[in-house]
Amino acid sequence: MPLLQHVRENRQEHTLTIVHHNTEGLGPHIEDIRCHHELQHADILCLTETHLTGSSTSSDLQLEGHNLFTRNRHVSYSTHQEIGKKNGGGVAIYCKEHIPTQPRQYIQNVTDLEFVVVKLDSPIKAAIVAVYRPPQYNVGDFLTNLKSMLDYLDLAHNDLVIICGDFNEDLLHTGKKPILELFQARGYTQLITTATTEKHTLLDHIYISNPDLCLQSGVLQSYHSYHNPVYCVLRLT
Repeated sequence: MPLLQHVRENRQEHTLTIVHHNTEGLGPHIEDIRCHHELQHADILCLTETHLTGSSTSSDLQLEGHNLFTRNRHVSYSTHQEIGKKNGGGVAIYCKEHIPTQPRQYIQNVTDLEFVVVKLDSPIKAAIVAVYRPPQYNVGDFLTNLKSMLDYLDLAHNDLVIICGDFNEDLLHTGKKPILELFQARGYTQLITTATTEKHTLLDHIYISNPDLCLQSGVLQSYHSYHNPVYCVLRLT
């Protein structure tokens, strides 16, 4: 069932819809996002590869009725400056204004990781995280810093944690999948099971700490990016 159809048929349900999309540049594609009929149903829209720079965000990137939280690549790396100095990367989260949110762009002891965390106290105590792993980022180093973030999230005692992003680990490929294995070892379930890119790879993941709350998940269509959006609809009552 398409996400749009689900939302229309279940408007009376108490749900939260989360979408992740690798935009391959937020600025060039902001109008595409505004016009995408299914992305507009997202209560929380997580974006990777925003390609934003500088310390401020242009008003042109605002979505009506949303709050925007960003973290650009250049502030995300302290040890791996060779990545931090490259163009590209970056993450962002749009949240509907009626949802009380607390952003966390910086977390003590979490470095060299492109991420932004949004904490919710209602309608559920939750943490929603957008993460981007560049393909050139050594997996071992990435896992070390990802573990630090997971430790922080464990200490926060949330009822629900969602971590989504482009991890550049193809879950349809045979062989070891160390990122997936880490999440599974920490009690997370990965929701997306079909290809998310034009080359039929599954690089865009959604990890959830409580899969029983997920009513529906899957892959949407996009005409403006190599990546298709992925989503989950959560039951809150």
